[in-house]
Amino acid sequence: MPPKPGSNKRKAKESLASARRSPRKKKTATPSAASIAMEKMIKKQSTRLNKAYALRGQLKETDPRYGLTVEKNGRKRWKVDPPITEWKDVPLTWSDKDPDVDRNDPDANIARLEERISEGIMPDIFKDKLRGHKKEKERRERIMASEPEGLPWKVCDRLDRLKGLVEHMMNQEFDNPRLPNVLAIMAAYRSRELDYEEGMATYWYEGRKVAGPVPWDIYECMAISDQYAAKNRLAFTVEGMTPANPIMMPSMAIPGNGADRYHNLINVTLAPPNGTGHTEFEVMDDTGATCMRLFEQDVWKLEQHGGDWYPVGEGDLITANGQIWVLFGVALVNIFSAPGGPTMVQEWFPIQYSISPGAVEDIPGDRRLGGAWLRRLIYSATAPDDSGMLYLDSHKTPMMNSLPVLDPHMRTQPPMRHLEPLNTYTMGVMSPRRP
Repeated sequence: MPPKPGSNKRKAKESLASARRSPRKKKTATPSAASIAMEKMIKKQSTRLNKAYALRGQLKETDPRYGLTVEKNGRKRWKVDPPITEWKDVPLTWSDKDPDVDRNDPDANIARLEERISEGIMPDIFKDKLRGHKKEKERRERIMASEPEGLPWKVCDRLDRLKGLVEHMMNQEFDNPRLPNVLAIMAAYRSRELDYEEGMATYWYEGRKVAGPVPWDIYECMAISDQYAAKNRLAFTVEGMTPANPIMMPSMAIPGNGADRYHNLINVTLAPPNGTGHTEFEVMDDTGATCMRLFEQDVWKLEQHGGDWYPVGEGDLITANGQIWVLFGVALVNIFSAPGGPTMVQEWFPIQYSISPGAVEDIPGDRRLGGAWLRRLIYSATAPDDSGMLYLDSHKTPMMNSLPVLDPHMRTQPPMRHLEPLNTYTMGVMSPRRP
């Protein structure tokens, strides 16, 4: 018997409606027996660790076993024999941290660590640290012995780093126009005409000092570059721009196969300091990088907007591949709240960026890095909801209101995955654009 007219269409509609009411369940992988056993073991270990930590402080600090004395400055001294090697026996207020000791002073650290070992509380922790500080002291003595007698350690350390820069420049395939500046800087240090002081900068052009020492100021740096180096900005060098220690950029070498799964990609906007336009770049939000990382092709794009770029000399970076030397520049930075909309920050801020060779596309998986400027200018937050979302806003209240409310007991380990570029255009209320 033939179906009634329209019955097939009616059945199709009913089937579609039923499918909408009962959405298809997502397929989930069934964990193996080994995976389930491992998860149970980790939970038991977590319980044991928490219990062991909770057992601390069972004995009062006044217990004779601890041999506690308190110095006039408030520092607690302990004397335990035999030594304590289990966390459950450690006094509740005991700490392995020494905030009153300068971490950059090997002699002070060695003296304190020897005290800690003699106190007898978790001595193995301090024996490992002691070996590291003794090696650092030997390294410093070796560097200072290679320079004129009487130079302070900071100057000797800077000279040692500049030796590496000279070697890098000499091995380049072209005549580096900043090499005369570096040689003149080293001669000034050794003759004591120049001293290394944190926060003070000197400016050099074609092998001679043209300004300084003056307090480091990025605006004054650009003004001096305009005054002395407008004809050849590549022959301009700033000494004292970078800190005493190398700049950190640990994520510079990015392996493939899901390496950016725990990172956000953000669109930021850069402009030449004296140009009329701006360019948007996608950068990885890398909180371990001290400064932004761009490529030579990116700098050429900035120059296309009619403005000069401001090179300020080479500096050394500590990366995943070790220490390298790169050229630094200065540009204005901001981030837009929406395409064609207002900026998150009213002012465009000048920042330093490092320049890597070539283009970002040359090495598959390579990235520009955002650096630390973002969190110094606007609010940022994340939530343990397994979304990987980074919340950005120029005001605190709307950003806090946008954060999800979660049960802390429902947190799970983030999966291995790639994250799509972050859309920062819908994150709260942004500051109005400057007139």
